Amino acid sequence: MESAQIDGKTVYRVRMGPYGTATDLAEAKRKLSTGGLDSLAIKVQ
Repeated sequence: MESAQIDGKTVYRVRMGPYGTATDLAEAKRKLSTGGLDSLAIKVQ
């Protein structure tokens, strides 16, 4: 987990995965969204 100050607020970056399928990834993003958290999928090679 990484944290940073942006516009006076603390934000956090958390890496999750890997996910075996696009469906698994979509489900994880849906759960985060339901909890009020923004998410962004980035492919790491």
